[in-house]
Amino acid sequence: MTTQANAASDARPAAEVAATWSRRLTVHVGLSLAIAAAYVLSAKAALFLFPATKELAMLWPSAGIALAALLVWGTRALAGVFVGCLIAHLTASGPAAGAVASAGLSTLYAVVAWLLLASVARLDLGLRRVSDVLALAVLGAGATALMKAGVRFATLAATDGWVPGALMPTTVSALATGVGILIVAPLCLTWYATGSEPVPRGRRVELALVAAAAFAVSILVFNDRLSPMIAVAQLPYALFPVMFWAGLRFGPREVSAAVFLAAVIAVWYTALGEGPFAGADRLEGLASLYLFLTVLGVTSLMFAAALRQREEADAAVRESEQRYRLLIERMNEGLVMQDRDGVMTYVSDRFCELMGRPREDLVGRSGRDITVPEERAQWQEYYRRRQQGSSDSFELSLLKGNGEPMRAYVSPRPLFDERGRYTGSFALITDVTARRRAEEALRESETKYRLLVENQTELILTLGRDGRVSFVSLSYRQLFGADAADPVGRPLALEVHEDDRQATARAWAAVWQPPYSASFENRVRTPKGWCWLAWSVRAIRDAAASGEPDSVVAVARDVTDRHRAEEQARQHLQSLAHVSRVSSMGEMASAIAHEINQPLTAIANYAYACIRLLRGGQATGEEALEVMQRVATEAERAGEIVRKMRSFVRGEEGQVSAVDANFLVAEVLRLAAPEARQSCVELVPALAPGLPEALADSIQIQQVLLNLVRNAVEAIVAGDCAERSVRIETARCGPDFLEIRVSDTGPGLAPEALEKVFEPFFTTKADGIGIGLALSRSIVDAHGGRLWATATPGRGATFHLTLPVATAPDETDA
Repeated sequence: MTTQANAASDARPAAEVAATWSRRLTVHVGLSLAIAAAYVLSAKAALFLFPATKELAMLWPSAGIALAALLVWGTRALAGVFVGCLIAHLTASGPAAGAVASAGLSTLYAVVAWLLLASVARLDLGLRRVSDVLALAVLGAGATALMKAGVRFATLAATDGWVPGALMPTTVSALATGVGILIVAPLCLTWYATGSEPVPRGRRVELALVAAAAFAVSILVFNDRLSPMIAVAQLPYALFPVMFWAGLRFGPREVSAAVFLAAVIAVWYTALGEGPFAGADRLEGLASLYLFLTVLGVTSLMFAAALRQREEADAAVRESEQRYRLLIERMNEGLVMQDRDGVMTYVSDRFCELMGRPREDLVGRSGRDITVPEERAQWQEYYRRRQQGSSDSFELSLLKGNGEPMRAYVSPRPLFDERGRYTGSFALITDVTARRRAEEALRESETKYRLLVENQTELILTLGRDGRVSFVSLSYRQLFGADAADPVGRPLALEVHEDDRQATARAWAAVWQPPYSASFENRVRTPKGWCWLAWSVRAIRDAAASGEPDSVVAVARDVTDRHRAEEQARQHLQSLAHVSRVSSMGEMASAIAHEINQPLTAIANYAYACIRLLRGGQATGEEALEVMQRVATEAERAGEIVRKMRSFVRGEEGQVSAVDANFLVAEVLRLAAPEARQSCVELVPALAPGLPEALADSIQIQQVLLNLVRNAVEAIVAGDCAERSVRIETARCGPDFLEIRVSDTGPGLAPEALEKVFEPFFTTKADGIGIGLALSRSIVDAHGGRLWATATPGRGATFHLTLPVATAPDETDA
């Protein structure tokens, strides 16, 4: 199948090529036959209408047809020309060999003339130039006649065929061929080149009159029946006005047709022995006829070509003038021409529009007259420079028609004559009023914003995509030292504290990604030491190009004092928290004492029992060892209670780390259990397994939870509630937080008290001072969490505490 498909695909191009060549061959053969037929028919018609001898015509139009065909179709017409020549000579009397030789020579004459006209003269087939007419007359008709006469005379001389009667046929044959080219070739060429150009409807009648006049005058001149009435020697020249009429009103195409008509009539009557050229001396008469037709054809065609050239030149000038006029009138700039005295001789419409004045109000006035009075001396100086050849541009304020000034940008060009004398100038005027106002507004805006930026306490700087600084504010220079190297044009080089370098690098990298902004704080070394800076950075996107950021604007504020205040507040919070813990231990003293008393009593009882056994001699070593082991266990129990109390009261704060939330709750329950048992309140833990670690200061969070548990116990005792329990739950709260809930079965909180309980010195206790919950919320806020309350009156209250989840080390570095 593939082979058959390839064969079919190869067959299609071959068939297409064959069809193309077949069409081309058909066209070529048809063209050759048409040319040959035209050649033969014109030859036979010439022999029939214009016989000079039996084998010689007074006009040989076939030569003109052959040359025109070669000029139009080139080598494609060569075969048709040769076939036509061969048939024309074979059908005449004479040997076949002579006919072939004559056909070859005739074809050669046409080819040489064609090459001369096409390659040397580069003939325009429409004969629109005088040079084309002269080239056709000299290189076409003249060269062909000379070649034919030269070959004929050379042949007669070589074959000793020269006889006294041989001069006439040789001369007539050569001249008939040359005149045939001069009469017939222009007709064929011009109608081929311009035949598609229609005659204007208004001139068709006039064209008919021209043709009728040419026919009538030709009959009048060459008909012997009319010539005796007006017999003058110069009568044939009556045809020239008709030819000039055709050339003046129409063109080479119509002139060539009129010349052909007149030539046919002239040669026909001369062949009949009539007309001014049918004298007793046949050769002299034919010579005069050929000279007349040559002069008539060449002069008429040259006249028509000259007029056509002039019309085309005038049209080109008009087109150029119109083009430049349109260019001048449609320019945004106005054009002004001045004479040597500075008087305006021409102003464009655009300049009149810019000035708001009519042309009559400007032409004839000096440029000084329309300049604002305070700048006329300046105009005079520019005018003096222009006289000296200066073409420097300048600005002036001109007075518009409504009296308003127009700031104009003037681009002058001085003009000088051939002797170097100043003759005037022309200038382009551009209205730059709006531009200057915009520039002034821009300068004012720039000054305003420069003052604004330079007097800002914030640091402002801009950086390119390559990280190089392009601008820094005065406050930046003041912070980093006026004596420091200028950072503009250099990469941003700030010494960042080692603890902040990774976060700073991530923030700068994030600026180049959507949403193209970042905010961060870091510590930077300055001449005064380490300084905290709060940065707000935004990338500037290039909307005109790719839309990608190409620069960054960064604003930094010195927040060192704020950080110091925050540190002081943190230390103050720690102090308050410590006081609160000590106060809580004081409030829990009786319950804790009861807890410690139990192991101490047990220790005493075990010790007395051991003493009695030892004194009575009843105790064995193993029994004494068992009693002492119990004493040690109770001592460790009491020590653990004391250690927990000491750790809670004197524990170091500010150690934020990853801690287990369930462990924190368990520790708080151990601390709060004695007081809860004393108050007959049950502590119920509900700890969720598998929770991630929280990021917190364990001592501070234990203090918060202990405060919440003690408040719940006290609320239940104060409300004398039947159900006495406090529930402590842990759970996951979203992907980033853990939640600890402390719920009680007390009387609850009123809706208006849910937020007030966190205000300093607000309390619902009779003996409270109202700082516990306020301090607890401050501690939780400092951890990045939240503390809030929910309640249903009469059914207890729930306090919610959230803490951030500790991020894994690999996630932190990501």
